Amino acid sequence: MKVKLTIKQLQSGKWAAFTGAKYYKDTVRDTEREARIARLEEIGREAQDRIDAVDRQLEKLGALDAKDPHGYLA
Repeated sequence: MKVKLTIKQLQSGKWAAFTGAKYYKDTVRDTEREARIARLEEIGREAQDRIDAVDRQLEKLGALDAKDPHGYLA
């Protein structure tokens, strides 16, 4: 699965990841590559936060397998 990103150059000459006309301020970097990496890292952190939240809810329900806690992702 490839993550679709829109990376554009700002008027300042720096680069950032965009959604529509808005850009992610935390992705402003000197190069297009660095902006792309910054956004991918953000997406990874967001995905991990969601997985952690699901794990906590499954654990509360007694449905998290301690031997294979992410087996449900397979």
